[in-house]
Amino acid sequence: MITAQDAPRRENLFTAIAGYISGHAWLPSEWHHLGWLAVAGLVAVQQIDLRRTIVKALRSPGILFAGLFLTWMTLRSVSNAAFATPHPIEEMMRGLIGIALLILLVILLWEISDDVAMIRRIGKVSGAITATAAAASIILYNFVLTGHILGERLSNIFVHGGQNPVCAGLIFGFNGLWLCQNLENEPQQRSKTLLWIAATVLHCATFLTGSRGAMLSLLVGHLVLCFVRGWRRGWPVMVMFTVVASTYLIAARNFVGASRGTSLAGEVISRGDNGRFEIYAAGWKSLVESDAFIIGIGEWGTGPKWAQHLPPDPSGLMHHLHSVIISTGVHGGL
Repeated sequence: MITAQDAPRRENLFTAIAGYISGHAWLPSEWHHLGWLAVAGLVAVQQIDLRRTIVKALRSPGILFAGLFLTWMTLRSVSNAAFATPHPIEEMMRGLIGIALLILLVILLWEISDDVAMIRRIGKVSGAITATAAAASIILYNFVLTGHILGERLSNIFVHGGQNPVCAGLIFGFNGLWLCQNLENEPQQRSKTLLWIAATVLHCATFLTGSRGAMLSLLVGHLVLCFVRGWRRGWPVMVMFTVVASTYLIAARNFVGASRGTSLAGEVISRGDNGRFEIYAAGWKSLVESDAFIIGIGEWGTGPKWAQHLPPDPSGLMHHLHSVIISTGVHGGL
């Protein structure tokens, strides 16, 4: 447990983790984002008693299974990348650096895993920062920048010059739900009011992205939160979610750009699976072609193996397998 007397180490851990989590919403590229984790994370990890942390981790079955999984995916990907790509060294270096950063993040998170106050603080600060990005994106896209119309799917203007609406929706929704979890633990009324405003903004932004996955995830998250807390403690944030969701569903059909004159319900249905079943089929065909149901095709440099089975993709959105379960099965096998 991190003690109150250990202020410098606490602040370094907070800076590394909160900056990385909120960085999904405000750092402009992966270079800035991963660079933050590398620099701030290395500063923080130098002040951690790694021997104690490792001993603590080895007592956790979850960490052991995660380590075995990561080891398998690494070995499978290294063996594949060595033969499947024109530039195997570069591909392996990218993968290994990614794994090193993932391990660094896990160490940092594990170090604060029993510090409830720190976790709540990270959630509040990350939520507030993400809410500013969401609010600014709503204002700029709908009322300031030219070439945009009211009702188009919201992106995050600060990331990649306009983040994919699905990614933006999931990030806004995640932070909004986390703020809802932290609201009842905030002792100061002024701070609590500001967190309520931030949570509401993030919920509005989540729906404005038009991401069905983000909306459904937010709904399920609220149902779980209400179930765990009980209705007496959970009803205020559930009411907020219901009001935001209902307002969006009623008002969206009147937006100028709400999908070429069709109603919101019609637009949601017309999107169908957005080509996902074709992507899943391409992943399956790559397993059949490689006879790799048990060991998978590997993760690094294997995009062309399944992408060759895709139909024409003028949108350029079919560059990953669009499912954690499908992706793990294709890359890592059963």
